[in-house]
Amino acid sequence: PNFLQVSFLGFPRDPLLRKKWIVAVRRDEGKHFTVTSHTKVCSRHFTESDFYASYASGRMSLKQDAVPSIFNFPSKRATAKRKPPKERAPTSAVCQVQAADTVATPLHICPQDETSSHQTIEMSSTEELPSPVCSQNHQQVEAEADGGRLGKLLTELESTKEKLVYKELKLEQARQQIEELKHAKQELFRVKRELELAKEEMKKLQKKVGVHFSVERFRHSCEDMRFYTGLPSYAPGDKGENVKVLPMGLRTDTSYAGRPRSLTVENEFFLFLVRLRLGLFEKDLADRFCISIATVSRICITWTSYTFLHLTQPPIWMSKEQVQEEMPAAFKQKYPSTRVILDATEIKCQVSSSLALQSATFSTYKSTNTFKGLIGISPDGTLTYVSSLFPGSISDKECVRQSGFLKLSFDEGDVVMADKGFKIQDMLSDINVGLNIPPFLTRGQFSEDEVRETEDIASLRIHVERRIQRIKNFHIFDRPIPLSLGPIINEVWIVCALLTNFQSPIVRPLDE
Repeated sequence: PNFLQVSFLGFPRDPLLRKKWIVAVRRDEGKHFTVTSHTKVCSRHFTESDFYASYASGRMSLKQDAVPSIFNFPSKRATAKRKPPKERAPTSAVCQVQAADTVATPLHICPQDETSSHQTIEMSSTEELPSPVCSQNHQQVEAEADGGRLGKLLTELESTKEKLVYKELKLEQARQQIEELKHAKQELFRVKRELELAKEEMKKLQKKVGVHFSVERFRHSCEDMRFYTGLPSYAPGDKGENVKVLPMGLRTDTSYAGRPRSLTVENEFFLFLVRLRLGLFEKDLADRFCISIATVSRICITWTSYTFLHLTQPPIWMSKEQVQEEMPAAFKQKYPSTRVILDATEIKCQVSSSLALQSATFSTYKSTNTFKGLIGISPDGTLTYVSSLFPGSISDKECVRQSGFLKLSFDEGDVVMADKGFKIQDMLSDINVGLNIPPFLTRGQFSEDEVRETEDIASLRIHVERRIQRIKNFHIFDRPIPLSLGPIINEVWIVCALLTNFQSPIVRPLDE
C-alpha cells in the first residue's frame, strides 16, 4: 500500500481494543484527555501489515485487530547494574592525624586503563587532603546513588502503569461478563416463563384430546354446529333454531327402570344429526362416541321416529294470509296469486334383488334406481310441503295424485308454479287452482312474450331448486340408500327436509 497518503483513523468501539490503543499511544483518559469520535490516530503509526486492500476498489482498509505501534517515544533509560560503592576518601577529620605518626602508608590507585601498570603513590600521613575535594567526592557518590534509585523508581512506575492498564482491562472484561450474566439471567427467566405457558397449553390440549366426540365439545362454535348438524347453533334462537329445540320434553333423568344410557339425551340427538348431516357409517360413529355399533343403530332409529313425530305435529302448510304477508316484491309484481312452488327430486337407492322392485325403482330420467319425492315452498322460500318417497319410475303427475298434494287447503284463485313436466292443469282445475308453467313450443319458435314468461318463471322457480339442494346437503343421501333403511327412509327424508327450515332463509332482500 502507498503510505505516502496519510489518513486519520478513529479509535475502535470495542472496549478491549480501545484500551490497547490508549496504552499504545501512552495517553491515560482523565481530565485532560478523553477519547471521543473526533479523536484520531495518524495512519503512519501503523505497520504495513495492519492494512489490507479491498478487491473491489483497491482501497486500503485497516484490519479490525490492528493496534498502532510506530512511535518516536524516547527509549527507556537503561538502568545499568549498580556499580559497587567507591572506597570512601578520607575526610578532613581523618586527614588531621597526629604529627608524631610519620609512617608512610602506600596507596594503590588503579587507573581506568587496566592495561597500564600499577602506580604506587606514597602519601605521608602527615599530609592533609584538601576539604573541598572530599566534599565533592561525597556529593558525586550521593548523586549517583540518587540517580540509581530514581531509575529504579521510574522502572517500577512503568511496571505499575502496565499492571494498572492490565487490571483495567480485566475489570472491563468482568463488567462485560456481569452484563452477559444479567442478560443470560433475563433470558433464562423468559425461557422458564415460556416453558410454564407451554406446559399450561399442553394441559389444555390434553384435556381437549381427552374429551370424547360430543356436543359439549362443539356447542360453543356455531361454525362447528353448522358443519356437524346442519343447524345454525346450539343456543336457543328466536325461531328455536337449535339442537335443544327438538329433544325438549324428553325425560333426562335416569330414575326409570332399564339399562343406563351410554350417552346423554343431547349427545344421542347430536349423534343422530351427525349421521344425517355427514352420512358417517355406524362403525365410525361408534368409534367417535365410544359405544357399540348396535347402540348407534338403536339411537338412530329411535331418534328418527321421535324427530319425525315432533316436526310433523305442527302444520307446515301456510295460510294464504301468511303467504301474502311474506311474499317477495318480485312475486307481487308478476305472480301475486302464487301459493306454492312445486318440484320433484330423486335420490339414489340400492338395487333390489327383486326384479319387480328393480323395474319399479328404475328412473329413465336418472338412468338408475331412485326414489322420488315432491317438494313445495312458499314464494319466500319456506318449505311448506314435502311428500313421501315413491319409486323412481312414477311420473310427476302420478306422484302429485298419490301424494295427497291436491288435498291441501287451497283457496279459490290460488296458483301453483311448477316445471313443464307437471301436466296437472286438469287436476288443479277440479279444485279451482291455477297453474303457472313455462309455455310449450307450439310453433317454429317462441314469441317474445313466451320467452319473457319462461325467463320470469325460471328466475322465480329457482328457489325451490335451492331448497332441494339444501336437503341433499344432508350427506346421508350421497350414497345409494340401502334397502335396510327401507322401513324408515320416508321418515329420514321428511326429517331432513323439515330441518332445512331451521337454517337461514332462502330468499333474502338481496335476492329480491
